[in-house]
Amino acid sequence: MPASGCDSQSAGPLSDAGLGPNVGRLLILDDEADFANLVGSVAQDIGFAVRATDCGDEFKRAYEEFSPDVVSIDMIMPDLDGVQVLEYLASRKCTARIVIISGFTPFYLHCARELAQGLGLHSPTLMSKPVHLKDLREALVEAAGRR
Repeated sequence: MPASGCDSQSAGPLSDAGLGPNVGRLLILDDEADFANLVGSVAQDIGFAVRATDCGDEFKRAYEEFSPDVVSIDMIMPDLDGVQVLEYLASRKCTARIVIISGFTPFYLHCARELAQGLGLHSPTLMSKPVHLKDLREALVEAAGRR
């Protein structure tokens, strides 16, 4: 999962728990390594293949290579903010389900939803940090079911 210095890596093997193996591919963009690891762990338990990065350029490469079904993005990042990520996803005609997670004000999350919809992306699921594990799991299960 993410480490400081703009790194990306594939997650370990999938679990048979939750919805079963290979419910989809999740790409995580978050500069908080511990949080990205938490999201990745919950997603793997559900059955997602997971990739995570803390770097905007690496996110773009991973998006092209990994073809995610679900994208989880932190709106406040050091090198690429969430608005730029949404614009990038729209430019790539992204059909993935999007989960936007942020520790910033909830108003910002709602603005991000409006922007995503205005750009022609699926209406994102919004989550405020700190995230409850039950809510995170439900959001990922729902995203897997809607792909």
